[in-house]
Amino acid sequence: MKSNPFSFLFVLVSLALLFFFIPDRREGLDTSYIINVSVIVILNIVVFFKAVSKLYKTWIRFDVLFIIGFFIVHFQTTLFYSLFDINPPYPNYWINQFVVNYATWLSAMCLLIWMAGFYLYTSFKKSFQINSNKFDYYIKPVNSFNFLLLTTFILFIIIVGGSFWSGNHSGVSNWGAGATYIFLVFRTILFLGVIYFFINNRESLGSRNKIATAIFNNKLLVGISIIYVLSFLTQGDRGPIMQFGLLVIGCYSVFVSKISFKQLSLLIVGGAFTFMLIGLGRTSDVSKRDGGIFSTGLQNFEEKEDTLFPTDELAKSASILYLALDVVPDSHPYLYGYTIFNNLVEVIPMSSTVYSPNKIYSSSTDFFTFLTYGNNPNWGVGSEIIGDLYINFGVHLTILIFFLFGYFVSYLTYETHVNHNYLIILIYLMMLMLSIYLNRSIFLNPLKFVFYLLIFNKFLGKRVNKVL
Repeated sequence: MKSNPFSFLFVLVSLALLFFFIPDRREGLDTSYIINVSVIVILNIVVFFKAVSKLYKTWIRFDVLFIIGFFIVHFQTTLFYSLFDINPPYPNYWINQFVVNYATWLSAMCLLIWMAGFYLYTSFKKSFQINSNKFDYYIKPVNSFNFLLLTTFILFIIIVGGSFWSGNHSGVSNWGAGATYIFLVFRTILFLGVIYFFINNRESLGSRNKIATAIFNNKLLVGISIIYVLSFLTQGDRGPIMQFGLLVIGCYSVFVSKISFKQLSLLIVGGAFTFMLIGLGRTSDVSKRDGGIFSTGLQNFEEKEDTLFPTDELAKSASILYLALDVVPDSHPYLYGYTIFNNLVEVIPMSSTVYSPNKIYSSSTDFFTFLTYGNNPNWGVGSEIIGDLYINFGVHLTILIFFLFGYFVSYLTYETHVNHNYLIILIYLMMLMLSIYLNRSIFLNPLKFVFYLLIFNKFLGKRVNKVL
């Protein structure tokens, strides 16, 4: 099956339309403009999903989850405000309403040019017929794999500290010294174990009668995985839970069976509501929690007077883009790739011992936190994918990077779902794991996960072209 040229033409026409209706950098918020741009984006999403679903039959893919997350972050709040006059439930969301029109236009341009890059790669491929003969390999873990997994897990339990296990939510700030580093090693080995599990048991996991046997034969991995999820659930840290869940679902989709649109919809709705309750139920002082995290979250939800949507916390990240457009370059010059370079250096182990950039510019997260709270912040404000690129490269290079990003994702998707390229699958799964969160983080967020996973895989697993 070949790609459909209509979808490519549709996005190009839409881009041309947006190009001729660029708003001023600063102008009053125009709800009609917001609605019109959002409609163009929604139509392109529908066309994109319909076209790409004919090429790849599973709906658990990076492009699907990334686009959903992108739309929530960049269009949900402004569209609700424009259509229903619903204000965001967060104070200071409208950092500067005079840049909202331009931010909406830039968001639409980035998403549509990303789609154009995705389409361009598919246009070079004559067939999307999956070659099952290329998926004839298994992975043999080293003999000490289980020992390493258990050892790093125990070390993390010991080093992370009592505050973490008490259920207090303070992120890594309540971890013991060195816990961050051992967690990186433990999590990488755990993720590899999950991937190896699905590769080596793909036939068993496709049969209900054999699933129990596969789980029993990997009881250490399954047991540690359950404890891992429950421990972060107890303290209300949703990031590691979402990452692990998406990794498991992604592995199932790649190695075992396709996920339908209906199944995806149920996962999104159920997941969004679950994570909302976790967010409402977590606290930095567990003694103030009335009951479990879900019962507390449900109670807080019922007591909310404002209109609350499960995706509100994800959607609030658009305020970071408004901040970026408001400040750079009028009040602060472009960073010319400085924080992006620092993100690259940070991937190298022990790099902080020889290279220490100015704290304000170590990442866009620190930069935006400094702009918001000054030199002595109590917490960070996070980042946002377009804002991260914009403060470094400006509008035009940001749009170009999104085009190349879409092309790259299309390449990864093809090599994963059609050619079953093992190393590409590892990269793809790490990106899929972060596909939704990536929209509210730095652009290079997946790089560290990919780097360490590939390094550890080199020493912990060997590809063999025969049944284990």
